[in-house]
Amino acid sequence: MKKYPFITKPKAKPTTIGTQEIGQIVLPAYGGLLTGEQIDFDEVGGSLPDGFALASRLAVRMRIEKKLLEEDTLFCLQVVTNNNWEEEQREEIDRQKIEKIITTKEADRRLGELERKASLFNQLRTEYAADIVDWVKQVRGAVAVKQQTLVTSLLKYRGAVLLKEELAALNKQPEQSQDDRDRILELKEQIETLEAWALDDTKQLHSAFLDALWDFAQTEMNGGKKPGDDEELTAESVGKQPKDEPPLQSTGAKSSGDSKDTGLVTADLAIATS
Repeated sequence: MKKYPFITKPKAKPTTIGTQEIGQIVLPAYGGLLTGEQIDFDEVGGSLPDGFALASRLAVRMRIEKKLLEEDTLFCLQVVTNNNWEEEQREEIDRQKIEKIITTKEADRRLGELERKASLFNQLRTEYAADIVDWVKQVRGAVAVKQQTLVTSLLKYRGAVLLKEELAALNKQPEQSQDDRDRILELKEQIETLEAWALDDTKQLHSAFLDALWDFAQTEMNGGKKPGDDEELTAESVGKQPKDEPPLQSTGAKSSGDSKDTGLVTADLAIATS
């Protein structure tokens, strides 16, 4: 690989990944992905099903089949993606009550409305359980492929960087001991292995070590910040409302189908999105 003649070389921080129990490796951290890594990640991402699109499609189908209002699509999306929806709604109502954003009377009204919505939520989760499980499997499968692809790229593009620096330093020594010569042979073998690293090689790694490499990859994708420093966009966070917005404002509209047609409680379903 050719070396670009930088005036100032990109800074790389040697980072130890893994533990003695699962295995360790030292990779350079740049605070971002290399171009080749990003290309590999984007290419595989473009060929995989999009979790949000799949969830949205199921939510729309759910809303149409149950003859709910168009405004209820967001609610149906929560049914698909967020099994903690009711708990989060209760916590938000309690927070707004404690911070006196809403009155006790208003909080009680919203809790009553939540009870009705939670009943529908649980009915839909049960009725569409097979579809939701299928969605989860597709999302997890896509995430696993992306994870393995990016880890493969990290090892291919970065794995040999620090080893090459060590090799260059040893080769510059005017006198080499037998240990030095043995190390040079070892380094050459390791460099050759890593530069030819492929997806099938990654699949043979210890799962815990793979997770450690993935955490490192996420840190690099996040500009050098560790996963969790910023809230990640996940299936569970899709459709969450801003903290200071009422979590259960109803439009007051009724479903186009009554409970006789759908078998569901449909009064005051719509969640305001504006």
